[in-house]
Amino acid sequence: MEYACSVAPAEAAPMMLGEKWQGVAWGELVFTNEKGGPLSGEFAYQHFARLLEASGVPRVRLHDLRHGAASMLASFGVPPRDVIALLGHANISTTLGIYAHSTEGVRGEAMGQLSRALWGEGQE
Repeated sequence: MEYACSVAPAEAAPMMLGEKWQGVAWGELVFTNEKGGPLSGEFAYQHFARLLEASGVPRVRLHDLRHGAASMLASFGVPPRDVIALLGHANISTTLGIYAHSTEGVRGEAMGQLSRALWGEGQE
């Protein structure tokens, strides 16, 4: 089954579909199907896979992007509480245990900061 994407003002679809519009029940979704409901995972992944192929990027799962974003945010020094808010996790242990991997560069910088705090500049 082929799908076509079209762009219309946000208020146009509910008016055109009337009672068939599902958007109200789902809240403020960024991407929706033609009736305002959520896109299926399969639909989203097929389109994502086509984009990867067209751009020559190796195939990855959509979830890998989330994982990578969490790890990058952690490496940038974004506080864990802010990362969990962005990812929508209920508790910090999920975020830290699954997504946020410590990198050698981050560990080195952390040890440098600790050393400077304890012994001053140039004493690393």
